This record gives sequence, C-alpha cells and structure tokens, in this order.
Amino acid sequence: MNKKHPPRRRKQHVFGRAAMFVLCLIFSVLFLLPMHFAASIARTCSPITAVIVVASGMGNVSPFDLIKRTFIPMCGAMIVNIGMTFFYYYRG
Repeated sequence: MNKKHPPRRRKQHVFGRAAMFVLCLIFSVLFLLPMHFAASIARTCSPITAVIVVASGMGNVSPFDLIKRTFIPMCGAMIVNIGMTFFYYYRG
C-alpha cells in the first residue's frame, strides 16, 4: 500500500505576512530609501569607516576630532531625513 500524502504547505511567519502587507501598501523605493540615507548619514559619524580614517590621515588630525566636527551637521541631516520621510509617507 503506497499512500500519497498531500504536499505540506509552508507556514508563513507573522512578520513575513506583515512585511508583505506593508510593502503592498507603500511604494517599496520610498520604504527603503530613508533607511539607505540613514545608514549613509550614520556612516560619517563612525570613527572606523574608511573615509574618516583617510581624511583624518590626510589632515593629520585624530579621527575623533573629525567626528566631533561632523556630528552636529549629521544630526541635522538625520532630523531632516526623518521629517521628510514622515512628510512623504503621511501627506494626505
């Protein structure tokens, strides 16, 4: 007797269903672009990134001094990024 079992359905996790629901509601580029901008802004505030190491080496300054100089403008850029994200997502 060779019984055939019906194929098993894969269980979807709740997060997978929620993520697909969110991506169907909004344009995916507008969903991912603010995260990309935030990562780029935060990269300039890290003393171990390549651009900070090279720039501090060329200027003969400490990487931490360079970070102190760029931290305030990058906080402003992050606030603008978050503000424009809310403006574009929630404008009615």
